[in-house]
Amino acid sequence: MSSNPRVDLSLEQLFRLQDGELTLEELFADDDVYAEPGANLRRMLRRARYKVLQGFRNAVDDKLRPTDSYIMNCGPSCDELVAVIAALTKQGPWLVRRRDFARDFRNLPDKRYDTVAVYARQLLLARVLTDLMTDAPGREALVWYMRGERTWQARQSLMDEWDNLRREMYGRQHFRLRRAIKADIRPFHGRPERDRSRLGGLGIAPGVSVGASR
Repeated sequence: MSSNPRVDLSLEQLFRLQDGELTLEELFADDDVYAEPGANLRRMLRRARYKVLQGFRNAVDDKLRPTDSYIMNCGPSCDELVAVIAALTKQGPWLVRRRDFARDFRNLPDKRYDTVAVYARQLLLARVLTDLMTDAPGREALVWYMRGERTWQARQSLMDEWDNLRREMYGRQHFRLRRAIKADIRPFHGRPERDRSRLGGLGIAPGVSVGASR
């Protein structure tokens, strides 16, 4: 049982939640007086950026093949894209957790917390996507909509952030680095993939041709 008593929203906060007026700055305010102002919200926006990339990586085309950098069959509004990405990223680390919220929202009763958590996820994804869709001085939009194809496209430079963001989400101890040394499979060169394990099981040494071993 949690040692923190559950405290519901004030009437003002409840009305502002219903009207969509609660802000990310309130929801993820820093409780630590020694923290750099806005540090918690910046961390949450980085996590939301990871979720956006995860959504593009998890998307598939009409033949259920991975698309890697575009999302098909989605409308042009940011809200529609947010809903699609939320559906594509249900697996993996949570976007928001109780301990991420400011104290006023961390100890809400379960049903109220679920409502606030959904609201916060939508706000985080929408803010990140709005930034990625916006042209800035010296930078073109990183995500844009192709109206004729009903497809959202992500720039490759954005998708290249995946490894670093994933390391931030999971932590270095859980991040599988690429092998520094490539496995030497030259003895099996030219043999079908299905034969590589089968031939080893038959006692045929690597380097011996299939024809000579018969």
